[in-house]
Amino acid sequence: MQYDKSINPCTRSIWNSTMPLNLTALLLLCAGTLHFIAAPERFASHAALGVCFIVLGLLQIVLAYLLIRKPTKKLVLFGIGFNTGLLVLWLLSQVLPGLAGNGRESLSLLSGLRKILELISVELLIQYSQRMDESKS
Repeated sequence: MQYDKSINPCTRSIWNSTMPLNLTALLLLCAGTLHFIAAPERFASHAALGVCFIVLGLLQIVLAYLLIRKPTKKLVLFGIGFNTGLLVLWLLSQVLPGLAGNGRESLSLLSGLRKILELISVELLIQYSQRMDESKS
């Protein structure tokens, strides 16, 4: 027997509300802040990498703000692509030493936490995008 989510009013009200976007915005805000925290260390190894971390942090914080203010389908898709790109770029930096400045980035607690936040954000945005599609039909 398959469970029908539309029967449960609690599930329906959660997904129809802004809770998933608020949670995603919080996760992106935290990931952006972690990029800022990691930036000085990156500046020490390679100035351009430090600038990239600051820009990435700013973009994540702006994305979080925009998701709360005006969540459009294009913005949600941009968030999925942007954060997936960050995850892929990090994976490539692990496989190809030298891609991220002075060699392979060590997986610190903050780096691991940042990747987990980005991964959960992608999943929440994918689910929200699907809900947006369902609500239109």
